[in-house]
Amino acid sequence: MDKLCPECKNKMAKAGMIWSGRTKVQRYKCNKCGRTTVAKS
Repeated sequence: MDKLCPECKNKMAKAGMIWSGRTKVQRYKCNKCGRTTVAKS
């Protein structure tokens, strides 16, 4: 399932993994508005 942007409901593209404290999270970037979000994996 693709992640959808909370702003414009567009599909988000994966933008790499980052560390948030001790947990690894997946970053997503919206192709349309450029907003980034993280999703705990």
